[in-house]
Amino acid sequence: MGKCCSKGPKVDIEKYSDFHQEEPPTPTNDCDKEFLTVKGENATFACGQMWDRQAQLSIDPGVIRTRVGYSTGKKMMPEFSDKFADHVAIIDIEFDPSKTSYENLLNKFWSIHDPTQFNEKPYHTKILYHNIDQKHAAENGLMTLDRKLTKFNYKPPLKRVRTDIEPAKHIFLASMENQHHLLQEDEFLSKVANCSTPKELVYSHLASKLNAFVSGYATVEEVEAQAESLGLKPLVVAYLKDKIPGIQKTEEGFYTIYDESKL
Repeated sequence: MGKCCSKGPKVDIEKYSDFHQEEPPTPTNDCDKEFLTVKGENATFACGQMWDRQAQLSIDPGVIRTRVGYSTGKKMMPEFSDKFADHVAIIDIEFDPSKTSYENLLNKFWSIHDPTQFNEKPYHTKILYHNIDQKHAAENGLMTLDRKLTKFNYKPPLKRVRTDIEPAKHIFLASMENQHHLLQEDEFLSKVANCSTPKELVYSHLASKLNAFVSGYATVEEVEAQAESLGLKPLVVAYLKDKIPGIQKTEEGFYTIYDESKL
């Protein structure tokens, strides 16, 4: 299996408040050099499992970078062995408000999971707002969706939105094998991303986008629209396009391996 980062000792889950709390890494590709100093706004969502959701929430051209982790719980340093205690699994997004809006990301959040389904932690549905405007947008979105559900599902049992809306708290990063996991499973694209350290992988704009596109959720038009700004060569674009209609999941839920002989 290809990995953006070479296997080594297990990386500790670290505590962050945002992407720019620490000194950022030195990027190894031109795309990340351009985006490294760009500081946007944050949006944080909990909507089930991490891998596919991170990919889906990274497609928007206004998204700068994404990471996955755990938040809202009281226990310091949550661990897999205790199912991360009282934390929920989150996708943390940094986005450029001049290229997309919080409302766009919020609409994506509603569309990629079932907010009426009750899931025990760590997979409960939550919106973690970073300011009062995000709080109001989340509340309005929830009420609008709830009204639609009540209108079209008037026979018992009634479906209601179970999403919690809470202020954002500190984030504990998930282990590095969970960061842009779909990208790390692809040897060819891992070489394209060229992230030599775990920290570089988390900060990388290019890794966020490649992880989004390799998932098969993006359209051909979305890949083509961002290819130039990402500095993707025609061979890489062709590879990603081939992923869109061809990606499938096995019964075990794993993605099929791409046959490079197709190129």
